[in-house]
Amino acid sequence: MVTCEVSAHEAWYRENIALTKYADRQWWLWELGFPVAMIAAILVSVVSGQLPSVELSGFIGGSIILFVASAIVAILTIVLQPLAFLPASIAYAYLLARSSAVMTGSNHGPIGKFRRPVFRLLLISIPGGAVLGLVITLALRGFS
Repeated sequence: MVTCEVSAHEAWYRENIALTKYADRQWWLWELGFPVAMIAAILVSVVSGQLPSVELSGFIGGSIILFVASAIVAILTIVLQPLAFLPASIAYAYLLARSSAVMTGSNHGPIGKFRRPVFRLLLISIPGGAVLGLVITLALRGFS
């Protein structure tokens, strides 16, 4: 007689073994997931008329910055592992704000002066999201 636990474990094991051939693609998915989702969302918003200030030439340039931003943050996170959170958050906030400025054509001076509202919003929300995720993970063990 086979119990539910044994049959569930066997099914899980079979599926886990079947997925190992895709394990080397996890970094590509991690790297490309956010930029592709953002570009798709922006493109749908532009086509539907929700983002009239985004120009096509700016969209292409901003999309490139979006992909580069993800790569830079990934490299920072790998190289500065224990200390990566703060520099990665600042770099990501800056590059995402830069991407927004390029897409909308509002390229008026450096964002590094902490005056652009988009940069300040991202600088607060990136660590805020990480802290919220940590609190939820601690409160609900199954969340992570």
